[in-house]
Formats: sequence, C-alpha cells, structure tokens
Amino acid sequence: GLLQPLAGGEKSGPVKRLLATALARRGQPQSALETLLQVAEEEGIRSIREPLEALVATGQGLARAHLILADIHLEEGRAEEAVESLRRAHEKAPGEAILLAPKVVRVLESHPASPAAHLLLAGLLAPGGERERTIVILRHLTRVAPASAGEALARLETLLKEDPGSPRARIGILEACLELKQHPQALEQVAAIASSHP
Repeated sequence: GLLQPLAGGEKSGPVKRLLATALARRGQPQSALETLLQVAEEEGIRSIREPLEALVATGQGLARAHLILADIHLEEGRAEEAVESLRRAHEKAPGEAILLAPKVVRVLESHPASPAAHLLLAGLLAPGGERERTIVILRHLTRVAPASAGEALARLETLLKEDPGSPRARIGILEACLELKQHPQALEQVAAIASSHP
C-alpha cells in the first residue's frame, strides 16, 4: 500500500517531490522546501530545480528557496536567471544583503559583463555604506556593458548627491557621459574635477 516502506535501494525522491508540491499547494512553503532539500541530499541539487521553480512561482517562495535556485542557475550557466533569483531573495529578505553580495560576485566572476549582476551588486553595497566599491562596480559596468551606461550614470549621480566631493563618482559620471555622447555634461565633470584638484 501507500504507507509501505520503499524497497532497499529504491529512491524516495519522486515521492518527496510530490509531497513538496502538495505542501506548497497547502500554503506550507517551509515544509515544502525542507522536503526538497532532502531530495537534493539524495539526488543532487540540480534534481530539485523544477519543483523549486514551481515553489517560488507560487509567490510564497522563501528567500532561501530563491538563493538555492540562484546557485542551481549559476551552476548550469544561466547567469541572468541566477541574478533574478538573487534579486527576488533580496526582496524577500532585504536585511540579508551582506549574504547576497558574495553570491552576486560569483555571478560576475563567471559572467563579468552581466549588467543585471553589476546593478544588483551596486544596489546591495550602496545602502550599506560601501560607496567607493559601488562606484568601482558602476564604472566597470560602463566599460564592459556600454549599453548600460545610462543606468550607471543615474546611480552615480545619486552617489554624487550624497557625497558631492567624490572625485571617483565624478570620474564615473564623466566616463558614462562620454559613452552616452553627452559631451556638455562630460565637460561639466572635467571642470568640477579640475577645480577641486588644482
């Protein structure tokens, strides 16, 4: 019958995946996730990608579920999906930025031109007072993904408003303006840098 133990050597993964689906439908995402993690221990983390995606698609996905899904996406070479999962994890647990930043760095190590990863990392670091690192990331974004120079420019301008004396922010704005062919604004930055550093 249904409650009989599995025969020796038989894997319980399929049954546990069904149980996780049922738990998610009943509004028990934590129990569903724990059940999926048991499957992952038995069959490997990639074996739970589809049920994990189904769990987070219900809208009741936990930050941890998004983090695990990001690891799977990254392992399978899907950087943009990994970044999206990390962004959602940040939405679910905004206080965990310090834990997310190293994962975003891992994405950038394997996909150094990812605009989404640059912007997410900048968004994680800036509120934590990591202004200089944020500027470096945004300047790098302008270099490796010129099409994202406008987004880098907007964020750099915000950082400059917070610290008007920052030469690095001005240089970043200058670089983004040059990339965007906004020469008058670029000249303004050159003049500001020159007047503050005679």
